[in-house]
Amino acid sequence: MDIKEVELRGKAINKAMAEKEPGPSLIKLLNDLNAGLKPTEVLLRQTRIGVTINKLRTHNDPSVAGLANQMVQKWREEVNKQKKGVPRPKTAVANGSASPAPPPSGTASPAPSKKKHGVDPAKRSHKTDNVKYQVTGEEARDNCVRLMYDGLAFMSEERRYTSSLSFKPS
Repeated sequence: MDIKEVELRGKAINKAMAEKEPGPSLIKLLNDLNAGLKPTEVLLRQTRIGVTINKLRTHNDPSVAGLANQMVQKWREEVNKQKKGVPRPKTAVANGSASPAPPPSGTASPAPSKKKHGVDPAKRSHKTDNVKYQVTGEEARDNCVRLMYDGLAFMSEERRYTSSLSFKPS
């Protein structure tokens, strides 16, 4: 289903809501839309069909509300799968809030570094790296150092500190 067809179906659904058509006619419109729509983030943003369907989640007819909830949930899952599978490049947004991706500089990016330790990046912390974080002598500050290290180490494959942090309080 292309953008124009989704927009037309959205207008039909909005018209049916405005004229307070009975639940079965709304369900037919929703099923037609649900059957032919392959949701993508771009399609949902451009057509704003999600906003229209979201309004139906509180419809008086429970079958209409239930179908609208199912559709929104399915679309969210589908878009999230797409986001996880493909890294999104930065692109210009209509309101100018995002900057376009920089042009290639002609220099190649460095090759990815090999793992410097055997710990899964998702499980890295001060414990797995055997970091001595008690460096200030004050429990609250030492805990802050520990939290910062844990935050930096999480999902990182770099290993800079092996046994202790160097810290000189002022």
